[in-house]
Amino acid sequence: MADTSLAENAPLELRVLGHFELAYRDSGELIPVSSARTRALLAYLAAAPRLTETRRRLAGLLWTNRGEDQARQALRQSLSNFRRGALPGVAGLVTFDDTGVSLDPSLVAIDRTDLMGYHRHADITELSRIADLYRNDFGLGLEIGEDEFDNWLHGERRRCRDAAVTLFDRLVRALAAAGSHREALTRANRLAEIDPTREETHRLVIAQEAIVSGRASAMLRYEAFRLLLRDEIGIRPEPATLRLLDELRRQSTLPEPTESASVRAPTPARLPDDKLSPDKAPDESGLVADLPSLDNIPQQVPRASRFAANADGLIDVVPDPPEHGPSADKVQRELYEEMRHKALALSAVGNNQLSHLSRPLSRFIDAAPERLQDVSIARLWSRGNTLRRRLKSHHAVATSSDITDPARLPPLVAESLWDLVESFNLFVAGDLSAREFDQVRIGPQERADAQAAVESAQPISEALKVSEGVATPEAIDALSEQLDAARNSSAGIDGDQAIELSRKTSGNIISEMLRVSYAWIRGAITSEGKFAWKEYRAGAYRAAGPGSATVAYLYRHELIAFIADNASSFITFIERTFHNPALIRIVDIIAKSFGSI
Repeated sequence: MADTSLAENAPLELRVLGHFELAYRDSGELIPVSSARTRALLAYLAAAPRLTETRRRLAGLLWTNRGEDQARQALRQSLSNFRRGALPGVAGLVTFDDTGVSLDPSLVAIDRTDLMGYHRHADITELSRIADLYRNDFGLGLEIGEDEFDNWLHGERRRCRDAAVTLFDRLVRALAAAGSHREALTRANRLAEIDPTREETHRLVIAQEAIVSGRASAMLRYEAFRLLLRDEIGIRPEPATLRLLDELRRQSTLPEPTESASVRAPTPARLPDDKLSPDKAPDESGLVADLPSLDNIPQQVPRASRFAANADGLIDVVPDPPEHGPSADKVQRELYEEMRHKALALSAVGNNQLSHLSRPLSRFIDAAPERLQDVSIARLWSRGNTLRRRLKSHHAVATSSDITDPARLPPLVAESLWDLVESFNLFVAGDLSAREFDQVRIGPQERADAQAAVESAQPISEALKVSEGVATPEAIDALSEQLDAARNSSAGIDGDQAIELSRKTSGNIISEMLRVSYAWIRGAITSEGKFAWKEYRAGAYRAAGPGSATVAYLYRHELIAFIADNASSFITFIERTFHNPALIRIVDIIAKSFGSI
């Protein structure tokens, strides 16, 4: 959840959900910002982590077609002009030093911050307040003709739109559960404006329309949506929509249309969910009656570290040996042995000469065991890619006069590292699995999306480091190491590959944690598992038999507790990566299940 304590008393308001507006908060008077690039700069900072970005990034983003020196000068001029021409109380809004530029969070409240950072337990009043902030797509009219910025802008619009869909969906369901059906219908109609072809939205509209205006009106809404799908997309309504329609048709009587907030929804107007299973949970559990299907949880993706629960119930790394395995052809095995020999020889130079290279080299050697079939290709590639980037950093400063630059390596070390990286490249080229990692390419917008996902996974990684009974040290290390590599990556293919690998690995471990915990909860609270659920809530449930089964249960309990304790971080990651409201609901069910113990 975003920290809004500073913004509560902020004198300024920056509205970026819709057309750009900067205003005095008490009077609502708009503050003119005449420069298109300055508006773009403020909007970008409003979406940046901690409202801060480096000068280098901003200059390259807003003045892509200029040289670096010219772009930096243009940024300096823009910041200076903003301060000189600022109205009273506005000059301090943007702060900057030699390296970075920031918005002062004590001076400005930002609508996007509220949209992205509301608490998962926010009530209807708070959800309604934030929903009112969403006037339209992020940064309407802010395009400046610079490809990199405009691509970022379009991606940010998608992220904010997805967040708005999640917010409105949650608000509509909360209003309907509270009996405020007319308001629920109004909000559902607004949700349909935001994403006109989202089918679960139209099911919400039809369900509430049946209560507020009657079945005939609901049927007309369905027909309008069916024609929209046919004419605009060329598809038929989903089975869940057709089932809702059949329920409406079969219902012999419906309550008279009413505006009363106390009217309870009839059966055909039960709040539908796009991907819900009809399985019922016992009322005594305190959980929702309809449980999302396990199919909502994404499958783990290849070309990244993958995870599974081990015999003890801990999340562990799934082995991923090289494609060749024990039957590797002679050339490939020789390449591996040569690479490993060169790494060991370089380590013999000693830490004084290796300096900052010592740790990444040591980790690379750890990932290169004596037997080729024991290699984890994801770990070896990730650590080899780090060595590539270290070599690249050395080459970037090799001709500099600054001999104290930490990226500069001693000549012998640099030559040996170059030789090692060349052997690593040859080995990767000969292994199908490793080669797939090397073939990853992402565009500027994909890089920005991946960076956002990596950033949102960081709190989960940090929490895993201090938690027991959730994951093995190997799994925690795989996630942490790849997040570190992504965070320290520089521009270029190697850096992009590190970021994309980290995004995929983060998604894989989070998917597996959700799958393991939710599969058990879902089985325990369906009618077939009432006994197990009651015993679980009482803290007394044990799998049949002693030993590892009991241990697995205890660790599963720890995993559920971990997700409950870190639910807001899981939801943030889901919003930035998977964009699936059903997943957020699954996290909420897991959190509630732990809270009911």
